[in-house]
Amino acid sequence: MKPLAKIMAVDDERIILDNIENLLKGSGYDVVKLGKAPLVEETVRKERPNMILLDVRMPDGDGLDLCKNLRQDPKNESMPILMLTGLDDEPTIVRALENGADDYLTKPFKFDELLEKIKALLSAAEKNALPSQRASKKTK
Repeated sequence: MKPLAKIMAVDDERIILDNIENLLKGSGYDVVKLGKAPLVEETVRKERPNMILLDVRMPDGDGLDLCKNLRQDPKNESMPILMLTGLDDEPTIVRALENGADDYLTKPFKFDELLEKIKALLSAAEKNALPSQRASKKTK
């Protein structure tokens, strides 16, 4: 059976990555796990995921900056980015959205909520209706 989509999960916490992998694989998705921020951009170019789940804070990199860098490549314009964060303060959330994130989810999160956000963002990407796509059209 063909996977529903390829999702890259980026987080420095191994247990979170393993839980996400188990959940997504059990739901029919292909998963690429990555625990190191410096490898994200290169791995995205090689793997071409349909979506990225990106941790905000990692000891070896800033997920918000990574999100912004990924959005600078036109090949990533239609790829949903969902930020995962333990921070629920408004400045972090606003910065994530300004840097090109399509949505965010605070840790700890419910797996059902994660799956629903993934489905919604993948559906929006198919329709070219991601929040990041609408924002980039306004600035062009």
